[in-house]
This record gives sequence, C-alpha cells and structure tokens, in this order.
Amino acid sequence: MWALGLIGCTDPFDIESDENLMSQVPLWNVEDFVKHAKLRNGKQISNYLDTVELWHYRSNEWLRDQELGDGTPHFGLDTTIGSIKYSAQNAYKTGRVPKLIDGDFPALGKAFRDLSTSEWNHVNSTIVARLRTLHWLCGKAPDDVWDLIFKDDPIPIPIAVRKEGQWSNS
Repeated sequence: MWALGLIGCTDPFDIESDENLMSQVPLWNVEDFVKHAKLRNGKQISNYLDTVELWHYRSNEWLRDQELGDGTPHFGLDTTIGSIKYSAQNAYKTGRVPKLIDGDFPALGKAFRDLSTSEWNHVNSTIVARLRTLHWLCGKAPDDVWDLIFKDDPIPIPIAVRKEGQWSNS
C-alpha cells in the first residue's frame, strides 16, 4: 500500500500493519484501484529498502546473540556490540530509526537486544514481510517468483519459529 502511494507512511517495525488496510483495496473495481495507485519513485523505494535491510541486519544480530548465548565471542564480541552501536547511531542520524534506546534500535519500547524470543518473533516477522515484499517489488525475486525470494541466500532469513528454548519449523 505504501509503495503504491495509497498510504503516507509505514508503521514502525515493531507494529504489524493494520489488518483492515487491505479492506481498503476496492477488489470489486480494479480499474478505480489502478487509477488511484501510483508507484512511488525509485529513490523512495530504494531508501526504504535500505532501511528495511538495516533492520533485518539488526534482527539477525539478535538471533546470532541468542544462538551463541553461552557468552562465546563471535567475530570478537566487542566488535559486534560496537558495530551494532555504530549502526544504530548512524541509522538515527539518517532518520532510519526514530530514536535510540540504550544505544540500540528501538523495539516494543526497549532496546532491540532486550527483546524476548516471542517479542523477537513478532518484530522479525514484520521485518521479513517487508523485506520480501520490497525485494519482489524491486525485481530481486528469481523469475519474479515470490517463493524463491532468498532461496539461495547464504545467510537465510529465519523462517522457523523460535519458541522459548527451542526451534520449530511451524
């Protein structure tokens, strides 16, 4: 809806889009819908894609920290923490995050690193949905097939659902 210019802005990454938003699409009058929809310019879409990819990076770092929860440094723990803080500060300065919480991306009123597993699942699902949509819109899906988005990605988007203490593919 945002990319088609039908809504002015997107929700924050910790808020799922309103279910009623799709009810505004006049499926009974496709011609009217097409007449009012106007694809945003490439620069706007590219800038938003950059923002979504940045949030995806932060979500993946949360996941890596959870997987290495025994305190084992990965690529030098201080470097990772420093990288996240640097990315968060840069994202704030460039308007890609509205504010920082304890030097980190904001999510559900707290620092991203402090999300519980269920909170991360919620935020990550919003990030992944937007990233997949934008990659498809920008022609990054192989043969324009939705299900092939990220199929060969060396660092795949987590599609398993993490329950407290365990992974599940449901």
